[in-house]
Amino acid sequence: MKMRKTKSMKKTNESGFTLIELLVVISIIGLLSTMAVISLNSARSKARDAKRVSDIKGLSTMLEMERANQGDTVGVGTCVLADALTYTCTGGELTAQVANFKDPVTPATACTNTTTTTCGYSISTAAGAAAAAYGDYQICAYLENGSGGFGAGLISVKTGGVMAAGCN
Repeated sequence: MKMRKTKSMKKTNESGFTLIELLVVISIIGLLSTMAVISLNSARSKARDAKRVSDIKGLSTMLEMERANQGDTVGVGTCVLADALTYTCTGGELTAQVANFKDPVTPATACTNTTTTTCGYSISTAAGAAAAAYGDYQICAYLENGSGGFGAGLISVKTGGVMAAGCN
């Protein structure tokens, strides 16, 4: 008896991927790239927070050096208002250095004790009043996620380089 070959019995040597396989691979690539972008955004905000902590510590170090040279009661340049933006301070040895310290996101809006979003570094007395001096100051910044052992929110560095959560 002779067997007849039908179409279903033919062997084919076609190679390739089905449409379903291609769609699955594309969706997996899309999911992985989305996760990478989300991780990158988180890393960016953490880097900005680390810069903020470093900046206000640097500003504090500069003020402490001036305090050693000028004394406790000398005012911090032209920063005579409460919550003055630090990069606008002029006078004395601070002018050239202070201009380089700005918040990476919103440098033009000064931090206050009620701030709930990113803001420019501000300076006032340790009590939050006007007329900061080398021996009585507080520099405030806002952290997006937290850094340096501090959570998200306002942080400050006060006279003597003491870091604390919140601002007065």
